[in-house]
Amino acid sequence: MKKCAGILLMLAVLVGFTSCQDDETIFDKVVGRTWVGDLGFGPNNDLVESGVYLGGDGFGTDEQLYVRDKTPRGTYNITWEVVDGSIFIRYGNRAAIRELRNVYVSNGQINAALFVDRVFVADVVLRRD
Repeated sequence: MKKCAGILLMLAVLVGFTSCQDDETIFDKVVGRTWVGDLGFGPNNDLVESGVYLGGDGFGTDEQLYVRDKTPRGTYNITWEVVDGSIFIRYGNRAAIRELRNVYVSNGQINAALFVDRVFVADVVLRRD
């Protein structure tokens, strides 16, 4: 019984060390930069790449391009925040909320699970521009 309890304790500690970064760490690593990748936009299977700038005041922009021919789709004003290890990106009434859950920032990349209106879309990688 003691052996099982010891193994469970070690597993709990291991999971704790592999968990996501805290909100302050995430904020400090992403603020003031532009992050490029797929945030689940793109009508009719036409892939769209977002270039999301995250300002220190909680505001920013998303400059979107069609991947196929690099033509602009538009530039959208956003608000954003980090809460409980997730980045929330809001487009006002233009688009559904994007939530990046289980955020981990390292080596110029954001790795996260993308949710749109609380529905899982895909695991994503956004790269620092």
